[in-house]
Amino acid sequence: MSAESPARTAAGRITDDALVRVQGLTLDIDTPQGTAHILRGVSMSVRRGETLGIVGESGSGKSMTLRAVLGLTPGGSRIGGTMTFDGQDLSALKPEARRRLLGRRVGVVFQNPMTSLNPVRTIERQMGEAVRFHQKLSKGQARALCADLLDQVGIPNASKRLRDYPHQFSGGMRQRVMIAMALTCSPDLLIADEATTALDVTIQKGILDLLQELQAQRHMAMILVSHDLSVVSGRTDDVIVMYGGRIVDRRPTAELFTPPIHPYTRALMLAIPRLDMKSLTRLPALGGSPPSVHDPLVPHEEADARDMLRWTTISEAVEDPIEFAEPDDLAYTALQPDGILGTEQAAVGVMSGQQQAGIAEGGEVETSQATLFEEIAQSDGREWGEEAQR
Repeated sequence: MSAESPARTAAGRITDDALVRVQGLTLDIDTPQGTAHILRGVSMSVRRGETLGIVGESGSGKSMTLRAVLGLTPGGSRIGGTMTFDGQDLSALKPEARRRLLGRRVGVVFQNPMTSLNPVRTIERQMGEAVRFHQKLSKGQARALCADLLDQVGIPNASKRLRDYPHQFSGGMRQRVMIAMALTCSPDLLIADEATTALDVTIQKGILDLLQELQAQRHMAMILVSHDLSVVSGRTDDVIVMYGGRIVDRRPTAELFTPPIHPYTRALMLAIPRLDMKSLTRLPALGGSPPSVHDPLVPHEEADARDMLRWTTISEAVEDPIEFAEPDDLAYTALQPDGILGTEQAAVGVMSGQQQAGIAEGGEVETSQATLFEEIAQSDGREWGEEAQR
């Protein structure tokens, strides 16, 4: 990954070995409180077959950088710098031309599949829309392609599931549908924007493994966006770390965890849970708040000096003194697929004076607990263990 400026041909076309290159990208939006400086001179690149990781805390500008490349910024945004895709200057393209180029060659997997998928349209209709528009396939050809992609991402009975709606899939399966949808036009670039944040840990690993496998098979470029360094470690070639709308650290992933480590990168590392930590230990945290988007623009050296105090003010890990009571057996009534009422058992720990939530993988028992005992959970200190049939 390099931030060097690419060359141009006599005809003005940019010659570059990078599939995507962003140079000095700025994004400003006028608000009632004044001008918001969302991005402050972002530069990055990614080549075919490479995976670039973008990490940083919420509000650092990760998603807005990609939205600027895709042309999905809010109305009235002022964008500066250069953005190229396979040698084409995106800022010089009209919206329709950019949509036709990127709609076919870029696939995006967003954070929450339930809000990304249309709840009143079948999976077949949603997946087939883009491929029929960009590749001019017939309805039958599009259906066959969509079924094949669902099968590739690990959804059983793919042809039958095409007729289902999003609510008929678990969270992990919905995200697999989103991945299949992003692959319908055989993109050159796959963007995964916090694609696993809303998923359980075990399902998260399966999705990340799937993305990595598909990227290698198809030789795509991939941009993996996350607030968690543990997500990008071992799965990317290069990593850039964003803070306050700018890049504060960039290096090959293999070098990211070796000294010298940037102070902000080190703070992010300390926030990753470790297996050697005692249970109920509160993770170290940065003090203060990130800079405001309304802060005046200053050179990077001045910004580093301003932010250094926060980067180096990190709380110590603290063992939480909260104690849990012994788990109780919780009995509740559930409607089985055959229409017969059945009783299920679940072990639920009680934490005195606080709410207690069931913890389980997606599709397991925690949804039923939250639904049946929402009113009980809102009452402090009330133990779960009484039968729901009362």
